[in-house]
Amino acid sequence: MYNMEFTGITILTEDVQRLAGFYSDVFSMPVARDDIHVVFCAGNVQIALYSKDAAKQDMAFDFSLYNGAGSVILNFDVDDVDAEYERLSKMSVLFVNHPVVRPWGMKSFQFRDPDGNILTFRKAVSR
Repeated sequence: MYNMEFTGITILTEDVQRLAGFYSDVFSMPVARDDIHVVFCAGNVQIALYSKDAAKQDMAFDFSLYNGAGSVILNFDVDDVDAEYERLSKMSVLFVNHPVVRPWGMKSFQFRDPDGNILTFRKAVSR
């Protein structure tokens, strides 16, 4: 068996600036922005925002054949689910649902970024 570590995810978008602004606000962190590629760090995981047009040109691959916003959910552990929900409520975030304790012991809520990708803010709770 070999060692493998998950280090990041890349979200392809038609508007890097718009998503960079959204994620900068959601994660309360400034980021250097350009129109092609932006990277945020969430712990040891990098979230890259990458222009679909640049990716297609750089990798010679038509990503539009495999679009699927909403097929993957990005999960983030937070200290206070309710406080994060309230904070994001003031930012015109499009919520999928509200905070609730799930049967598997996580209190969580989901919301969408401007491209429709789903994010979860969650915290383990005792049952």
